[in-house]
Amino acid sequence: MAAYLSRLHHISLHVSNAEKIANDLVSKFKFNLFATRLTDRSRQLALRKGAAVFVVNERANQSSRNQVDTFLEKHRSPGIQHVGLYTKDIVSSAHAMAEAGVQFFSPPLAYYTKVGKQQEIEEAGHNPQMLAQHGILLDTDLHQDPSSQTASSKNKRYLLQVFTKPIFAEDTFFLELIERRGATGFGEGNIKALWRSVQAHMENEKGDSQGEEPPKSVKTAHY
Repeated sequence: MAAYLSRLHHISLHVSNAEKIANDLVSKFKFNLFATRLTDRSRQLALRKGAAVFVVNERANQSSRNQVDTFLEKHRSPGIQHVGLYTKDIVSSAHAMAEAGVQFFSPPLAYYTKVGKQQEIEEAGHNPQMLAQHGILLDTDLHQDPSSQTASSKNKRYLLQVFTKPIFAEDTFFLELIERRGATGFGEGNIKALWRSVQAHMENEKGDSQGEEPPKSVKTAHY
């Protein structure tokens, strides 16, 4: 298994004040802020120093609950939500880890067949059924040159990623495998699919822990 994972790719933090954490990383540890992503419910700051990358997440909309809130509630403090590990062959890596007993989140089956996504996967040179076996997500780089849209799969820029289920009893920490084929983003197109699979897992876990009591409803949100 170790042969398939080549290096640490990034560390993702869930916090209540991303600006403060980012400022500390910049002022005290000389990190550089290189990307910011803002949706209606979450804010993400990405910082780099050499090969070290931190992705800092916080809730953006105070009236909407999301995965950051769930993490802070269950973890009882800000902290590391997941660690990204880089691989040059995510299909082989995921298969080897699954054989060793690792469980992965799976997006809704419709992810691989919905309009546009199946074509996106096939144009990148991958088989949707093969990726679906281990819940591997694919996201094409939104910033690639228009000329590359009609080019061969070798010229397309995209990334592949898959997420393990939580590896500790508290359900607050998991691993991500990521393979980049020229893409520079963090899988923005996969965020909704990831959150839905994580949310489904959390609701199942809550239902199991409450026995026959009906689980409390939790609003679906973007991650």
